[in-house]
Amino acid sequence: MSGRAALVTGAGSGIGRATALLLAAEGARVAAADCNLEAVESVAVEITAAGGEVLACQLDVCDDSQVRSVVAQTVEAYGALDILVNCAGIALPAAFGDEEAWERTLDVNLKGSMRPASLARSWGSAARIMRMLPLRLTSSVRSQASS
Repeated sequence: MSGRAALVTGAGSGIGRATALLLAAEGARVAAADCNLEAVESVAVEITAAGGEVLACQLDVCDDSQVRSVVAQTVEAYGALDILVNCAGIALPAAFGDEEAWERTLDVNLKGSMRPASLARSWGSAARIMRMLPLRLTSSVRSQASS
């Protein structure tokens, strides 16, 4: 991974955070992006303290202009985009039966993984992190499983 440029969406928490930290520990230059700027800045502090190179970006994967901007910032900062890891995702408990929540879930989990991938595809490799879900779906995870 040494010297490779990576963009990780959803890097403010969970799997995205762990992925950003691991890539940086392995020598990648990481653009850590999340809708929660405070959380992603905290990840950036950890990466920097460990001697890594990081660019912290606020990103709503539902906003095409923000996605374009973050991809461009990454390429400008690192001269390339070798790795894209899409970890951004949500699970809204009320999504079934609530059209607005359902649309938001699909926009983030489905379309939100395709927006960065479509812009970054000419630069390098992309991965979508799929969540492990229980065999018995409760109302809180049905919308996420569907998206």
